[in-house]
Amino acid sequence: MYKSESGFVELVILVGAVVLIGVGAFFLNFLIVRETGTKNDPPKPMYSIANNNQDVPSGSCKPGDPGLFTSDVTDMSAVNLIQNPIRLVGGKNIKTHSYIEVKQKSPVYAPMDATLTGGSNYLETYGPNPVTKVQYILSFNDGCDVSFWLDHLVDVPEKIRLAFPAEPSNDTKSVAVQSIDIKAGELVGYSNQDGRARFDFGVVNLKAPQTSLTTNPQYKDDEIVKTSKKYRFAVCPFNLYNAEKLQEYQKYYDPTVTSDQEIIDDICD
Repeated sequence: MYKSESGFVELVILVGAVVLIGVGAFFLNFLIVRETGTKNDPPKPMYSIANNNQDVPSGSCKPGDPGLFTSDVTDMSAVNLIQNPIRLVGGKNIKTHSYIEVKQKSPVYAPMDATLTGGSNYLETYGPNPVTKVQYILSFNDGCDVSFWLDHLVDVPEKIRLAFPAEPSNDTKSVAVQSIDIKAGELVGYSNQDGRARFDFGVVNLKAPQTSLTTNPQYKDDEIVKTSKKYRFAVCPFNLYNAEKLQEYQKYYDPTVTSDQEIIDDICD
């Protein structure tokens, strides 16, 4: 009787072990499928979190060095002049972007592969020459450390227009937009053709040294300087082109200072 009960117990233990192994294998397979998508799919690449909180493949980021920008931002034959940052406009407004003035309404292109991450569609109803057409400020990011923005654009492509709210606002406060991938050289809009034909072109590089605004006693305690990346990490847009292309842009640099504009730091010099 004892031997029979012992054999039965051993059998129960053996069956239980087989069941546990089977259950363990099932859950292990479940975890693998959950991570890779299907049994046959290759494992997903590891991702790192970039400074803009977007997921990008590790090691895929290109530094913000000359040559990162591969396409002209507009037709160079149309450029009149380029006013570079950093400027104090109207005695109080700090501008860390370049102004590109063109001879007539001109196309504006993405200088590199990037993703639309924000911006605003708005009506500019102030100033001596109010613009009645809807304008756009577009913010793009390369998924890493470099961002650029373009402002005072009109007639943007439909896919960009549809990414913004149907009703334009009366200011340029950034709104949530549908992200859209853009290729270098792709049309993103046209320069504003009403009033002065010009548009803004600014660049931020989070790996670059901070601007002089952060140490200048006159501006370092300004709340916008302390909190905005556009003021702390602005760089010269044209320095991200190769040497040959940079020389082409430099021909249009306008160092003129008026009573309304003061150059605080010529970061394109």
